[in-house]
Parts: sequence; structure tokens; C-alpha cells
Amino acid sequence: MHSKNMIEGMYIEKRNSRGVTSRSFGDGGAQEWRIVEQYQDWSRQLAITHPFVADELLGWLASSYKHEAEMWDDEHRLDMHL
Repeated sequence: MHSKNMIEGMYIEKRNSRGVTSRSFGDGGAQEWRIVEQYQDWSRQLAITHPFVADELLGWLASSYKHEAEMWDDEHRLDMHL
């Protein structure tokens, strides 16, 4: 499986399948950090046998959730200063 289009479709499906999330005040990006860890772990496990999937799909998912986690952490820090 070395199709960028297939990877993009799988990425979109995984992102959309999460659905709506909710969080308590003060949670920040805790939910997303757990997801980042999971995708990074899966990426490491598949790096030798399926490097394209590990890098292109799992790495991309981990990176996107990392950015989202950082955004929620930043928002939490701003809320704490209000």
C-alpha cells in the first residue's frame, strides 16, 4: 500500500470517526495527548514491516493530534489567566 490517496482517505476517516468531544475545565489537551501516544506507539511497531503506513498515516495522525493537543493546552493556559 503506497498510495497517497489511500492514506489521505484513511486519515480523513480516522479523524472524522472520533466525532464530537467534550472536556472538563482544566483538561487541556489530555485526550489528544493520549491519542498521540497511541499513534506514535503503533508507528514504532510498524516502522520495520510497514514503513509507509507508519510514516505517512500513523505519523500524520500523531502529528495532527499533537497540534490539536497543543491548541487545547494553550487555550487552557489562557483560560487560567482570565
